[in-house]
Amino acid sequence: MAISATSGGVIAAYTQGAQFQQTQARRNAEQAERAALALQNEASQARNEADRAQENARALEVRSDQAQTDARGARQGVAAINSLGEVSKGLDNLQQQARNVSTNTTSSTTTSAPAVINTQGQTTGTVINVTA
Repeated sequence: MAISATSGGVIAAYTQGAQFQQTQARRNAEQAERAALALQNEASQARNEADRAQENARALEVRSDQAQTDARGARQGVAAINSLGEVSKGLDNLQQQARNVSTNTTSSTTTSAPAVINTQGQTTGTVINVTA
């Protein structure tokens, strides 16, 4: 009977060890599942952040393109203003030349006396250079 008592104790010890290993394995599996779930959640959050970053990058690219278009328009506006300034200077010069011509014409006509025809039909008041 001693053999039977000893084998009963061995079986009981083996059963307890197996139960402990089974419990430990279950805990390890549950812990692994929790870790996997946490990693899946992190991956999902990372994908969402990447999507938002990509959308933000696209919006920034659109704004950059618009800013470049605005800058080109501003440069063209500056060029147009410079051209208008040159045209304005040219018009001012033409006006001054017209005034000078008008002043010269007016002063030459006002300083010379009108020609007068005498009773014999001759023009008088005209200076003739007779020096040769």
